[in-house]
Amino acid sequence: MEVKKVEKQRNYSLDLLRVIAILMIIIFHICYKALIFNNLSEFNKLIFAFLLHFGEIGVNLFMLITGFFLYKSNSSKTTKIIRLIYDIWFYFILNIILCAIVKGGYVVTLSTFFPTSLGYFWYVTCYICILIFSPYLNLLIKNLEQKDYRRLLIISLIILSVIPTISGLAVASVENGPVYSRFIWLIFMYFLGAYISKYQESDRLLKNDREFFIKLNIFSSFLAIIFIFIFKYLSFSFMPKVPMFYMWPPNSIVVFLMSVSLFIIFVKTNLTKKTKVIKFIEKISQHTLGIYLLHDAPYNYLILADCFIWFQGFSTSKNLVFLIALITILVFAVSLIVSIIKKFTADRLYQVIFDKIEQKLKKSLNSSHL
Repeated sequence: MEVKKVEKQRNYSLDLLRVIAILMIIIFHICYKALIFNNLSEFNKLIFAFLLHFGEIGVNLFMLITGFFLYKSNSSKTTKIIRLIYDIWFYFILNIILCAIVKGGYVVTLSTFFPTSLGYFWYVTCYICILIFSPYLNLLIKNLEQKDYRRLLIISLIILSVIPTISGLAVASVENGPVYSRFIWLIFMYFLGAYISKYQESDRLLKNDREFFIKLNIFSSFLAIIFIFIFKYLSFSFMPKVPMFYMWPPNSIVVFLMSVSLFIIFVKTNLTKKTKVIKFIEKISQHTLGIYLLHDAPYNYLILADCFIWFQGFSTSKNLVFLIALITILVFAVSLIVSIIKKFTADRLYQVIFDKIEQKLKKSLNSSHL
């Protein structure tokens, strides 16, 4: 009797989530880098404080997606790491060229030669390090019993999120203490994404339906709004003035709940039929790294200085939210176009050079074994 192998259909909902995550990050950067909080009207300060949460939710989502898929992989990540370093250098050099054109020059310093290790694109630097460590992280994931794995996640959440969220009130920052760092937090997100992937059908909490996590996401979003109002008016002599956007960092318990609930909503959203819209979303999702690297390049603040000044003129305008949405779409579209052009030009050249080097290395290795 012939046994037919049933292939699991791909769920394209996480491709859509990648696109949503990069849009959230763009919104965050527009607010964080182009607006001055103290110059905003009272209403726009509330909007600003809420939108700041978006960037760190986006960061958490990308690492949850990485853990969700990557923990199953045993292959070497060398090729992917080299490609990421190439991507960083491409957009970094492009950013320098644009800066030199707009500002009439660029001064080369020692830091120019270390865009990856100095964290000019901090998330990608952390991502590369996690790729390097991933074979060992995956080994731990595969050998942990579910009970021990869950306990590890709970302990990590308490140390990295719950305690800093509470103790941070003393220093007006959730990102505090000698243990926490963004790299450690992203490793935790990686482990959590892998756990959701591995135990989504057996964990008691994860077995809840999609509606449960929609309600959790709405609740955590309201929680973020409530804390914005609390910290707007809360003031005690024994503690520093806590900003309205206190809960915006990636490890705050509020952003954690918003991120994880949104992620699970999309995991439980079944998009398996490859329609024209889904094909379009899938293609766009392949460019999220390029969109991130272009729109968050380190010298954009110099290149776009006049645009920033123009944008700050709307600090008290009732149309600020509409303008943020419009600029987000514009930044996304321009970055996407540049990434597509790169794919059909520089990337093809890179692949030809890389393949030739790889072939020569293989030939030299084979000849040395003879």
